[in-house]
Amino acid sequence: MEMFPAADSEQFEYIKTILNESDYYVLVVAGRYGSIAEDGDSYTEKEFNYAVEQGIPILAFVKKDISTIPLGKVDTDSLKRKKLELFRSKVFDGRLAKFWNNTSELKYELHSSLSRAFKMNPRIGWVRGDTLMTNDSYEKLHTLET
Repeated sequence: MEMFPAADSEQFEYIKTILNESDYYVLVVAGRYGSIAEDGDSYTEKEFNYAVEQGIPILAFVKKDISTIPLGKVDTDSLKRKKLELFRSKVFDGRLAKFWNNTSELKYELHSSLSRAFKMNPRIGWVRGDTLMTNDSYEKLHTLET
């Protein structure tokens, strides 16, 4: 959320506009539950739930052992730790997710999973494919020009 622009919209509404334009939802879970929204869930969990609801393909990567994460990079609040534990379980419910131990492993798993997703479940892409001209449109345009 720190990277969001100043905007006249509620945070999660803005997040939903970004997700609606996304071909895939890549989730990396480590030792923090995340910033908490007014409803008590983290924005990360809300994003995940929304991606599920919208049918956006989810590529999830979960830190295998959070006890190996330095103390300053994990939640110390017991409620947040419990919510993180429940969220980690939810991520694996009904989908394949990958565990990772270090950043090198995460990079490898991310790259191979994205490559596989591009082949197995191709999406519209960065340039929205549904807005491109078809061959028929090109022919009509050419006819009008001549």
